Amino acid sequence: MDEQAGSSAAPVGEWFRTVVPGSDEQSYSEEQPDSEEQPGADGDVLRPRRMPRPPMDVLAVWALATSLLGFGLVAILLGVLARARISASGRRGSGLATAAIVLGAVGVVLALGAVTLYFAVLAPVLTLP
Repeated sequence: MDEQAGSSAAPVGEWFRTVVPGSDEQSYSEEQPDSEEQPGADGDVLRPRRMPRPPMDVLAVWALATSLLGFGLVAILLGVLARARISASGRRGSGLATAAIVLGAVGVVLALGAVTLYFAVLAPVLTLP
């Protein structure tokens, strides 16, 4: 095959052609292609096109960012909104939203525990006359 005429990925219907430099038809006849690969007419390998991935949901990213910054209630709210939006739209980011909800809840529990510890134990000791 002429290297100037062909490119490394020329579209052909639902498949695209990948030219492997330095190989010929005999090398393909000796090797078994993968189950998804089909040899072309001139010995090139045809591979299926990959479908583009759906975009990441921005609310899920913001929810995780706010949970890592310590804004637990905001992270829980954004995480719940992101999960609802992801299930309706089919976008990616469900794991990020779930992680944000869990981290936000852990942050809120730790904050409430710290406030309770302060007012129950430390405040009475520190304010002794």
